[in-house]
Amino acid sequence: MITKYEKASKKSARRTDLKHRKKIGALTGLNRPKLNKFFPAPADRQKLARLIKIVGGATSENKKMSTIKTNISDLAGTVLALVKYIKSLS
Repeated sequence: MITKYEKASKKSARRTDLKHRKKIGALTGLNRPKLNKFFPAPADRQKLARLIKIVGGATSENKKMSTIKTNISDLAGTVLALVKYIKSLS
């Protein structure tokens, strides 16, 4: 039987996923089918949101590059999926 905490956790995860999906769509022009194709898992969309936050932050370009380098092992798949999406536009 699902506990009230598991139910609340799943509901929260769905809300977070929807929030990320809307934000990513607004920032990248990715509609839902394309977003699901290139970033199928909620964790992928969260990483994309994190990458967008880093790139769009108010810090210097050097700080952004440093942050990306520090997190590249975690964000590499996201970068590749984003490049595949950009390549598909041409």
